[in-house]
Amino acid sequence: MPWVRLHSTKGYFDIASLLKRFSSIKLNINLVPSLLKQIEEYSFNNPKDIFLEKTLIPAKELKAEDKLFLLKNFFMLNWETMINPYERYKELLIKRGGREKGVDYEQALRVFSTQDYLDLQVWFNLAWFGFESKKRFRQLNEIVKKNSFFSEEDKTVVINIQKEVIKSLIPMYKELNDTGAVELTTSPFYHPILPILIDSSIAKRSQPSLLNLTETFMTEDAEAQVKNGIEYFTKIFNREPDGFWPSEGSVSPEIIPILAKNGIKWIATDEDILLNSDSGIERKMLYLPYEAGFQGKNLSSVFRDKKLSDAISFKYSRNPADDSVQHFIGSLN
Repeated sequence: MPWVRLHSTKGYFDIASLLKRFSSIKLNINLVPSLLKQIEEYSFNNPKDIFLEKTLIPAKELKAEDKLFLLKNFFMLNWETMINPYERYKELLIKRGGREKGVDYEQALRVFSTQDYLDLQVWFNLAWFGFESKKRFRQLNEIVKKNSFFSEEDKTVVINIQKEVIKSLIPMYKELNDTGAVELTTSPFYHPILPILIDSSIAKRSQPSLLNLTETFMTEDAEAQVKNGIEYFTKIFNREPDGFWPSEGSVSPEIIPILAKNGIKWIATDEDILLNSDSGIERKMLYLPYEAGFQGKNLSSVFRDKKLSDAISFKYSRNPADDSVQHFIGSLN
């Protein structure tokens, strides 16, 4: 799938670029090792996900199955923010059939021209570039302004800039980490749910209804995921991480000795973990560091504000910017 490649040119690049411009902002950013590995692959080994393969086929050489793939998959992004603002892309969506289900693909295949497919190949990749990419690379804005009747050369420019952006990511995050603008944290290598790797029956603690759950113990695998993740992160950034985001925020006391043994000093997880751990905990006690201990090992632990996290992730982009800023600052106050 293309999501690492495409998100790299959007949010991953936007965040790093903004932090370089606003050096007084301090953030923690979690980078999962398997994500870093894919970014490295795209940077140096020229892999091709199937979406990229279909993009690179000259439009006049597309076979029927290629055209159908484009029609089914090259509108697979946020229509409101990434298709509707662009006149030609919106026109192509309407021409295909602007519905998520029940599209008449046979009809679309009949009415789409070679130029339509070429424009679609370009727009799907072009629409994924974030605002910082467009600031950095003027050619992108020129192609956006062109709007339609793209050439194969335009497509090549878009893909080459895509590669350049991806290749710049790890050096940018390394510089931010080295200068103290961010603290980078990491996760188990392939993002497994650590507690149920250690002992699958742990799931019964939060879901007692799982009566028929077979007990499976893969503690060595859990330790390997942590160790390999930290080693890979250290190789990339030339320093060991202090902090750790357990995959999906899933925690249990049993993970503490494994993380502490591998040099982790603090972890973050969700507020529900804290609120469900002690009936005496009130929500106003959320913004405090805690210490969690098990088998003589201790870690500091912080808990995210779920409402604020959801607002940042899902709501603010739909609001006027000033309203989102006021809500964010007001929440902190």
